[in-house]
Amino acid sequence: MPTPWRDRGLAWATCFRARCGFPHIRLTIRLDVSSVEPDSQHVEEFPRDPNDRALVTGPTDDPTEDPTDAPGELADAPGDLADPDAARGPHLPDRWPVLIFVVLGAAIAWFSYQQVGQSDVTVWAPETVFRFLVNVIPSVSAVLLPGALLLRHPDATHRARTLLFGTLLFAAVPFLRVVEESLQGLFTALTPAPDDLGFVPLALVYNVLQALVVLFAVLYMGLGLSQARHWAYSRGARTTGFVILFVAVATAAAMLYSTSQTDLSGMAMNATLWIYFGSSRVVGVLTILTWGYLAMILTRGAMSGEAPTAGWSVAAIGGCLVVATYAIGSWSGVVRTTDESLQTVIYRTYVLLYSIGYLGLMAGFALGLPSLEPVEWDDEEAEAVDAATDGEGESEDDEVDEDAEAEEESAA
Repeated sequence: MPTPWRDRGLAWATCFRARCGFPHIRLTIRLDVSSVEPDSQHVEEFPRDPNDRALVTGPTDDPTEDPTDAPGELADAPGDLADPDAARGPHLPDRWPVLIFVVLGAAIAWFSYQQVGQSDVTVWAPETVFRFLVNVIPSVSAVLLPGALLLRHPDATHRARTLLFGTLLFAAVPFLRVVEESLQGLFTALTPAPDDLGFVPLALVYNVLQALVVLFAVLYMGLGLSQARHWAYSRGARTTGFVILFVAVATAAAMLYSTSQTDLSGMAMNATLWIYFGSSRVVGVLTILTWGYLAMILTRGAMSGEAPTAGWSVAAIGGCLVVATYAIGSWSGVVRTTDESLQTVIYRTYVLLYSIGYLGLMAGFALGLPSLEPVEWDDEEAEAVDAATDGEGESEDDEVDEDAEAEEESAA
């Protein structure tokens, strides 16, 4: 059966835009030939290339076409004109940076192995294995954090820059700690320790620098996750977030109190040591508060239905465990004990929860945290969201529309 002229025009227009290098631009050419009678002597049938993606305008007599395709939609066809990313799925060229972080994680694990092997006479005793695991898990998890983000979201470099920057800072912290021992000789040569001071000044500055990197890494991750959320917080999520923030504030207060009870009479305090002592306490307080902020964002997102649910939930558990470790460390300084067995239990609980918390954060990003795709919903789903958030999710445009509808009704 001859192809109608209108179908030929649409098919030619689609083939033209695809072959000219613009496969993602919709070019529609409408030909009004209803009053023109085609001259059969001058009209030649041209064969259709099966690799072309033509616009399906309706059911045809061609048995090779799918009659279920809706009019006006692009028919799925093989060939160069199909979307290559959708056809082949995740592939190496888009995710090659992940391999870099995998190699870096293996390097950090090796450095941790070397440190444990050199510091213990008994090789791989149970205590040595435990200390190796609680040392290597947080370090490797931190290094793999940006790799897990890029694995699930290769476009995070332009769609989640704040979050990616925070994870990169977080991944740099283990390397700062690894090279610290190698830099001690340089620090001593540049700033020798005074006679009345048992510490190298430049080494103290380097310790504060590490704490600042952790502080800004956690802060940027919290800001990035807050920017990536789609839904308004429910009332229960807000309440839970405030509880987590209160725990962080109480932990910071406990750390300051335990610091004030420290006996410094046996140390020759000078201006340099006082500056270091004060700045490290300030950075420590801010670090606890930023971890509380990150845990609050993760928990609120998990309770408000952010996608993927598993990613937000696992990461929220990890963030809360890290806050719990800071709370244990701070309050153990307030409630002091001389029982060595109890101190051992507190220490092991502290480092174990800390390792699990870091592992939970990395697992959350590996599960797809956060969703960077736009959310589409119908009117019924929007009303359900507004009901769940007590109307807090309404935008200013919705309020303007409601006011306009009210004015129209009053005018009628």
